Amino acid sequence: MRSCQVCSSNKLFDVLDLGMQPPSDAFLTKEQVENEILYPLNVIFCEDCKLVQLEKIIDSKKLFTDNFVYSSSTNKQFIDNLEFFCKIENEIDKNELILDIGSNDGSFLKFLMNRGYKNVIGIDPSNTSSNINDEQIRTIIDFFNEKTAEQIKEKFGKCKVITGFNVLAHTDNIMSFLSGISKILSDNGIFITESHYLFDLINKVQYDEIYHEHARYYSLTSLMNLFNIFNLEIFSAKRTNNQGGSILVFAGKKENKKKDRSVLKLLALEEQYGLHTKKVLSNFSKNVELSRTQTIQTLEKYEDFRIVGIGAPAKSTTFLNYCNIDSSILDYLTEINKYKIGKFTPGTHIKINDEIQIFEEQPECAVILSWNLEKYITKNLKDRGYKGIILKLIGHNNE
Repeated sequence: MRSCQVCSSNKLFDVLDLGMQPPSDAFLTKEQVENEILYPLNVIFCEDCKLVQLEKIIDSKKLFTDNFVYSSSTNKQFIDNLEFFCKIENEIDKNELILDIGSNDGSFLKFLMNRGYKNVIGIDPSNTSSNINDEQIRTIIDFFNEKTAEQIKEKFGKCKVITGFNVLAHTDNIMSFLSGISKILSDNGIFITESHYLFDLINKVQYDEIYHEHARYYSLTSLMNLFNIFNLEIFSAKRTNNQGGSILVFAGKKENKKKDRSVLKLLALEEQYGLHTKKVLSNFSKNVELSRTQTIQTLEKYEDFRIVGIGAPAKSTTFLNYCNIDSSILDYLTEINKYKIGKFTPGTHIKINDEIQIFEEQPECAVILSWNLEKYITKNLKDRGYKGIILKLIGHNNE
């Protein structure tokens, strides 16, 4: 019998079935195309702890392999949002230990070092982190869990600050992950984490944010229920624009921090919207199906034109596969991420080229797949001389 990832409840409600899908960031070489593995991508809801989650969890070691090519330094919104750290800077001595979980290419570690913090470390299992050439960026190449937390505590001590951008959804064992946080965080320490916000995912029909690397989709309510198990309490929360709508929370050991009004404000929003009701979740599923129909109809209007996709984010894998959009519809995708250029999209096998190609060839239509960066991408395309039609994805226009 299936059970909730967090509370083990059997009171589960089927939300959405996106079919068989490949890992979203497993971009392929030409030789790898023939041996691709697909997994079911089904979303369920726990009526007890209010967590929206994937029904089937894929082992992290199968997802964050050498094919995993995300690089945080190419994410403009990620870089812009780092300034949030200023909110708590006056509470942190420059010599206190700061740990960044899912440190990727070291972007946040560099940010901290440039601000004078001397005792910073990162932990990340991906190929991206192992390719860091800067010896000053201390990175542990591994997954964060209870075991690695104990190793970090033994070698470096407890942490004043632990950060994790979009990592709570990625771990295949959230209980071991948060147990590690609780053990390694100092009594007056702060755990800061950002996750894609369930409210935005549902309200804006952002179904392409659902993929195997994202095992859970958090509301503030479900985060508080989860943190409570590990004696962690959220004392501040805010919505951000990152990834089309995220929730940034600040937590600490219980009774050590006083909650501010932001927590009650977001809880009230979720209650008023009916975020955790079957009605809202069922309507989301219907809106996803409608979005796919409208997307296909829109692309059919331009079937006689050359159409290319702009960007190859992880979210595009779900979108392209769910809508059955392959190289017969999109000539190619463009990218600035050097690890993706020259490879093929998971599942749909569309070639990824350097973005310079769109300016040289001037195809008639460009579809923005990194819709959360729509304004920036549109301006960049026009400023650099692209003269074609720029299409926005159906289902993401009501932000």
